[in-house]
Amino acid sequence: MKYLRPLTVLLLLAATLIINSYTADAEDSKQQVKEKEKKKEGPREVDAEEIWLGMDRQTQFALIDIRPSSDYDAEHIRGAMSLPLAQLDGDTLFDLVHDKRKSVVFYCDDEKSMDVFLAATKAAHFGYKKIYEYQQGLQDWKNRGFATTRSN
Repeated sequence: MKYLRPLTVLLLLAATLIINSYTADAEDSKQQVKEKEKKKEGPREVDAEEIWLGMDRQTQFALIDIRPSSDYDAEHIRGAMSLPLAQLDGDTLFDLVHDKRKSVVFYCDDEKSMDVFLAATKAAHFGYKKIYEYQQGLQDWKNRGFATTRSN
């Protein structure tokens, strides 16, 4: 009986160490997944709220409208720059975004178009690293009640 108490304490201590090691392994695994996500190559999708929050926080990113210039002139997201997909090449993109490490967000009218994907693929080919696709586009932006503007 006198050995029962020390044995119980020893077993509890061993159990605690085992549980802590599993918890640490789980935390390491979570961290590894996060690191892989950060290193993941290729474009990532964003939504209207992420773009709006970035603007609100004055996050430095380039918002690029890839619709035809006439559509951009009629209406676009405030702060966006126009670069129609047909004109997007390494030089024209570099004219707008000199730092290839800067975040670049592409958008067009709505998710029915593959143009945003094509623009993002081109940007990756030109060496840009932080590429984002706003697939839902201008229609979603307006449907969510965010303001647009027009060119003078």
